[in-house]
Amino acid sequence: MPSEQWERADRDPAAIVLRVFFLPFLAIPVGCLVVPVVMAFHHRPGPWGYVIMPLAALVLLRLWTLLWRLTRIGIYVGDAGVKVITPRVTVIPWHEVEGVETRPLHAWSRGTVRGDVLWIVRRDGTAAWTLLSRRSPIALVSPGAFERTVDRLERELRSRSQ
Repeated sequence: MPSEQWERADRDPAAIVLRVFFLPFLAIPVGCLVVPVVMAFHHRPGPWGYVIMPLAALVLLRLWTLLWRLTRIGIYVGDAGVKVITPRVTVIPWHEVEGVETRPLHAWSRGTVRGDVLWIVRRDGTAAWTLLSRRSPIALVSPGAFERTVDRLERELRSRSQ
């Protein structure tokens, strides 16, 4: 049975730095949850104080969760296959992976991903789109991330096809 351990395909230290950067922001929503309790013992903030602070904490916690998920976006490899994390998670077993290719991004997408995009091609002819491109934000933070990812995936495919 394959292990469930996944490693970033580009082995990018910038992604770790981004995740560590977001950890201190967890103190803000936690503080918003604790402050109403502390305020209740020291003075009476009024009914809205008890409502607004926990709601603000929930909003900030959700925002922090979304930011955390953004730092996890990428391509991961493991014994089970290739895991592509975009806003959703796709796991492609190695026996279904035909290859890796870059394709130009369609004109309809004008987001932060521009230029050639990395696709994981399956044996049945379909392909899994990734958010990694030569000009994506992670490639700007960590130059060479695109090429390292392509090289790593091609090496993994070669070693598993032998």
